[in-house]
Amino acid sequence: MDVERLKTIPLFSSLADDELRRVAPLAVERSQPEGTLLTNGREELLLIHEGTAEIWCAERRIGNLGPGDYFTPGATVVATSPVCLVALDIDAARRLALT
Repeated sequence: MDVERLKTIPLFSSLADDELRRVAPLAVERSQPEGTLLTNGREELLLIHEGTAEIWCAERRIGNLGPGDYFTPGATVVATSPVCLVALDIDAARRLALT
């Protein structure tokens, strides 16, 4: 993912260009259609860049997510529109935070 695109994501918008250049190779964009279960069991931080989703717990909708929101693998999240996600491997993000 390129630095300019990362700047449009609220979680990354305050980072300096040199920090964004370190994040860019770790961030992967994914598109998913409406109705898709967005969590896949991978250890990733998932950010919604475009689109909307619902978060569920015990077969009950507990909230709505949209651009700028993020979630982790333990969440049950279903796209309510076509979505563009940014995935960031959790271990890679931890290593990055330590440097």
